[in-house]
Amino acid sequence: MQSAEEAPPSAPAARVGGGGPRVSLACVPCRTRHIKCDATRPYCRRCASSDRHCHYERSRRGGLDRETLAARRRSRGIREAGSSVSPSSSTSSTTSSSSSTARVSGEDSAQLSIPLWCPLQIEGESPDQQFDANVAFGFQNVSQFYDMTVSAFQDNQYPDISKDPLIDLYYERFHALHPCALPRRHLAEFYRDPTKRASLEPLVAVLRFIGSVYGHPDQSTQLKQQAKRCVSDAPPCTTSKAFMAQARLLLSIGLFWCGEKANSKQAMEAAKQAAVELGMFQQEFATQNGLGDPVLEECWRRTWWQIFIVDAYYAAMSRTVKFSTQNVEATVDLPCEEREYEAGTIPVPKTLEEFDSREFELNNHIYSSFAYHVGAIRCISSVTAVAPLEPSGGISAKVVAEVDAIIDGWLLLLPECKRQLMISKDGVVDELMFQAHMALHALLVGFHRPYSDLLFNPLEILSTCKMGAPDSVSVGKLINIHTVRCLKAIEGQIQLMALPARPFHHSPFVICMVIAGTIPFLSACKFLFTKERLEIARHQIRLSIGCLKSLADVWPQGAINIREVQMIAQEVLARPPNKEQDISLNGMNGAETVDSGFSIQVDPYETPTEEIVSFSSLDDALQPCWDISSVPADTCLYGATGIR
Repeated sequence: MQSAEEAPPSAPAARVGGGGPRVSLACVPCRTRHIKCDATRPYCRRCASSDRHCHYERSRRGGLDRETLAARRRSRGIREAGSSVSPSSSTSSTTSSSSSTARVSGEDSAQLSIPLWCPLQIEGESPDQQFDANVAFGFQNVSQFYDMTVSAFQDNQYPDISKDPLIDLYYERFHALHPCALPRRHLAEFYRDPTKRASLEPLVAVLRFIGSVYGHPDQSTQLKQQAKRCVSDAPPCTTSKAFMAQARLLLSIGLFWCGEKANSKQAMEAAKQAAVELGMFQQEFATQNGLGDPVLEECWRRTWWQIFIVDAYYAAMSRTVKFSTQNVEATVDLPCEEREYEAGTIPVPKTLEEFDSREFELNNHIYSSFAYHVGAIRCISSVTAVAPLEPSGGISAKVVAEVDAIIDGWLLLLPECKRQLMISKDGVVDELMFQAHMALHALLVGFHRPYSDLLFNPLEILSTCKMGAPDSVSVGKLINIHTVRCLKAIEGQIQLMALPARPFHHSPFVICMVIAGTIPFLSACKFLFTKERLEIARHQIRLSIGCLKSLADVWPQGAINIREVQMIAQEVLARPPNKEQDISLNGMNGAETVDSGFSIQVDPYETPTEEIVSFSSLDDALQPCWDISSVPADTCLYGATGIR
């Protein structure tokens, strides 16, 4: 007789005293917290009530549990019964009352006979092998769950997404990085409504694809193709088009960082076009298309602002400081705090006019992190829109000073609670404020470096996240100020990366932001730092590389970017400085021109040969800073006291 301790995971053991059924297995979250677990599959009650990702360790004894075996027998019986129906017996079958699965000849038969949980047909495997990998609700890992749901999704027979592990992965790992999708519970409620489900299916497919990147990259290729197919056609109604704009935005992010840049650009352009055509940038759009639901109205506001932010990120990485949404006169209100959005308690939204006049407010209103993030990107947009070029092709020192004033103004008006990027004692980081600070720091590095002692190295052309120097730069008496501001911005990034939150988990766009500060820091190690300061700087570079690797482990494009940085670092730090190139600029009187050592070169990672590495245009001139947003030069000075 089998003891309680040896019972299958899903089978409750005999009662012990009066404490209810005893189970032999607890899910990983309950076991980690040392609390009781009812071992219900696929979600135990505790995980379901607290929205935790419920999963079980695979048995090391081998074999299948009773539920799995029972489901296997039931499905095999259904399959054998269906295959045993011959033309001669079809007449008798029509008189039977059991017609749970329609039997139709021809191409329609495959679609009409698929039950809710249909095994995915995998080429090269026998039916038994396919079935073994697709047991309904007896799955032992997400791979089995995924295989079983793809066919059902294709036939509009998708399961309850509140129990989908891939959706869970999306919300646990990615949602907070670009929080525009509906909160998890709200999305599940919408999806249960048959009148709204068709509008959400493309978005759900994209969420599952992104979730698979974090948890099951071996299946992300199939889910990526599925998401692209689902997004290809949009339903006609306005609500569906708005969800499609959101789906295309998120799909674009996933495709870009998986290395599909052309498809990513196409998806992003479609998202922007749909958003502009619908008028999502207008204040009244949210209320007119929110169906009377404050959460849905907030979702539309967030979608527009995420399109604006991501469009700016793409412009930075494509060496273009101007981006299309920059020229849209948006009147849409600002998003609320994340906790309010997730709880569904949406306050009266704040307007852009109120935010832009916040320095005159007597009550010192605290805006949401999303609002300050939008404000940071708008700072960058205003800077790059008006910055003129000098005849030499660079940015004038006067403009750089104006940039400092704009960014310092953003930082100095931050309330104390928004400077503390670690918002809880559990190590939770305010992701949106993190991105804003990193972006502004990168901007400062790009603007100040041409006037600083951080000399350029020709090998920097290798990085797709960074731009080389102009053919010549003009430096003067303020070179020390520019050098200090550049180094302070880099140190500000290092402080952010050193926050006690591990693993280093942030938006993939942070990869290029970090690289924008890391590459100039290599120059500082070679030309400026000595002795103890050099040793500390080398450790800080190791920190940067380690953080980049954490993101590169998830996103394939990030792995390419980090290899480029490693190649540059090996070259820059492997040999002693070139004395001819190591020019001391501190003693210069007046303004002099220094040859940067660059010739016109083509970025080997970009196909278009017309993209020349020079500062012959404003776009190229601002690229070094624009690539990575960052907090003002003095941001690190103030941020050092606020980042806790």
